[in-house]
Amino acid sequence: MASTGGSSNRDQKDSSERDKAANPIDRRTTVKVSDMPEDLQQKAIEFINAALDKFKDATTSQEREVAKHVKQEFDKLPGIGPTWHCVFGRNFAAHCTYQSRCFLYLTIGQHNLVLWKHT
Repeated sequence: MASTGGSSNRDQKDSSERDKAANPIDRRTTVKVSDMPEDLQQKAIEFINAALDKFKDATTSQEREVAKHVKQEFDKLPGIGPTWHCVFGRNFAAHCTYQSRCFLYLTIGQHNLVLWKHT
C-alpha cells in the first residue's frame, strides 16, 4: 500500500492557489435590484467581464478601472446617452437618485456593482 503523506494536500493547495491567481475574481453574477431592461443588464454584465479580463487583479486601482470602463461603455451606448455612474468594489454603501429604468445593483463573486443614470 502506497502512502502519499502530506504531499497530496500540498499539491491540492498549490493547485487551488494557482486557480485563484489565474482567475482572481469569481464571475458568478446575481442581479440584486434592477430597474433596467434585460438587454441593458446583459450589456452591463458583458462590459464587466470585458473589464475584468482587461484588469486581472482585484486591487483598489483595478476596481476603479472596472467601474470607469463600465461607465464609459454605457456613456457610448446609442439611444440612452451619457451621465452614467458606476461603483464597483467590496464593502461599500450607496444611495442615489436615478432616472427611471436606469438602475442596476448586482454582485459578481464577492464584488458589487451599482450602475445608474442621473439626468
